[in-house]
Amino acid sequence: MCRLFGFKGNIPTKLSFFLVDASNSLIKQSVLDSRKVSNSQGWGIGFYQNNRAYIQKRASSASFDFNFKFLTDFINTDTMIAHVREATIGEISDHNAHPFLYNNWIWAHNGTISGFELLRSVILQKLGPELAFDIKGTTDSEYFFYLFLANLKEHVPDVNLDKIDPIIIKDSFINTIREINKLSTNIGADVPSKLNVIMTNGSIMLASRYGNSLFYAVRSKALHNDVELYKDNTNLKIRFDSQDNHYSNKKKDSVMIASEPINQEDRWFEMPEQSVLLVDENLGISISSL
Repeated sequence: MCRLFGFKGNIPTKLSFFLVDASNSLIKQSVLDSRKVSNSQGWGIGFYQNNRAYIQKRASSASFDFNFKFLTDFINTDTMIAHVREATIGEISDHNAHPFLYNNWIWAHNGTISGFELLRSVILQKLGPELAFDIKGTTDSEYFFYLFLANLKEHVPDVNLDKIDPIIIKDSFINTIREINKLSTNIGADVPSKLNVIMTNGSIMLASRYGNSLFYAVRSKALHNDVELYKDNTNLKIRFDSQDNHYSNKKKDSVMIASEPINQEDRWFEMPEQSVLLVDENLGISISSL
């Protein structure tokens, strides 16, 4: 059921350490994660450059696709979501790989909406033509994303504004999760949905733990060009250079969110089940119960 990774920092950061080099990097989880499950049926990276969102994704294994490693060497960003896929609903295709993009919103899901095939048409009716016609794939995850956007549209004049009250975004997200559960219950689905999500509009980041594992870590130093990778016996570790650089006067805070801890150098905290984590534009963290 996929693996997720999200990063939000206050300086542009090269993230190849977490995606490729770390002891439990995302590319290693694509081969085999802590559950002994392979997530090799798609990969994707969503990130921001000059305040504009981009995604790159493929219906292939991150561990065998040169493009995945190539991107991680060149992306420098302060906000990013990455995903490796174990397909459940929807065929294996580029469109169905995560993350999904809508203007400046990036969204990735780990889980399954219970009874989705019966709910597909119901959700489409709730979206309206503008959002419904924008759906490109066949996954429950993309429909989940667009249902959230439809709910957010009810409270803000334009979901693409750079500044939207984080509380409105969080409440719309929580209401979407509750709506999905209500819809599944109404059709008699007897298996609980699994609704782990990481999403961002470049300003804030939200994550939900609902049915699968999810962890977060706070780093006082972001990985940038002041990092050196070195091997101590058989372990790959990180060393920070104390020399000044372009960002030397800026505190290098960052927040990471992942389906399972990526490395041993950081202290990872497990999110409570059925909770939502909000990272605001100042990297403040709050956790709300669902």
